[in-house]
Formats: sequence, structure tokens, C-alpha cells
Amino acid sequence: MPGGPIVAGDIVELAGDLTSPRIRAVGPRRTLLARGDFGSRNRARPLVANADLLVVVASMVDPPFRSRFVDRYLAAGELGGLECAIVLTKADKLKPAQVAAITEATLQAVSRRPAPSQNRSRLFSMQALGFFG
Repeated sequence: MPGGPIVAGDIVELAGDLTSPRIRAVGPRRTLLARGDFGSRNRARPLVANADLLVVVASMVDPPFRSRFVDRYLAAGELGGLECAIVLTKADKLKPAQVAAITEATLQAVSRRPAPSQNRSRLFSMQALGFFG
């Protein structure tokens, strides 16, 4: 298939009856979340099409916060045309100063990103969203 295999979110046109439908055509993709596939072909592997928002969920501790993990997903989302949000979890296991340091480092990393026309990434913590005290 042009553009890679059919993935979750693709809009397809079916042929045949309901007992044995076949995919006749795949509609154009508004957005595409893909990841590198560094095998023999060395190209991106599509994961999800036509999504509006990518939520990157990362732990502040246990496992430790990994800014490169967050950055890789933000880059993939932005390249694919998705709006991105970051949710940091386990803030309740750290002291307020540690939470502030990780949050500030994440905000600085997001603001330094060489974004496309607009950087639409947002940062949330589960506590700020009201999930925890």
C-alpha cells in the first residue's frame, strides 16, 4: 500500500458484502504517528493515522524521568502533524523542589525544540489535572 500498511485510524472504503468485506481503498491521512524501523529498509513504520492528540505519559520517578524518551515521542508527533501533550506522573513520590526541577527542565526542553510552524506541546502533571490531592 502507498504510505505503508493500513493502521488504526485509517479510513477505508470497503467492497463486497458484510460476510466477506475487502478493502478497496484507503483514504488520505490527516496525521500520521510513525516510528523508526531500523531494519533492512531503514524507514518509518506507521503506527496510527488520523489522530488529533498524542499524550506522552512519563514517570518522574520509578522509573526515573527520561527526557530523551519524551523528546522522541514529541518529535514523532509533531512531524506527523499531531497536537502533543505531556503528562508527568508520580509527583506525589517526590519533594516539591524535585517536582519543580523536573517540570522546569521539561518545559525548557519543549520550548527549545526546533518546532514546525508552531509548537503545540503542553505539559500537565496528574496532580495539576486534579487526579491526586
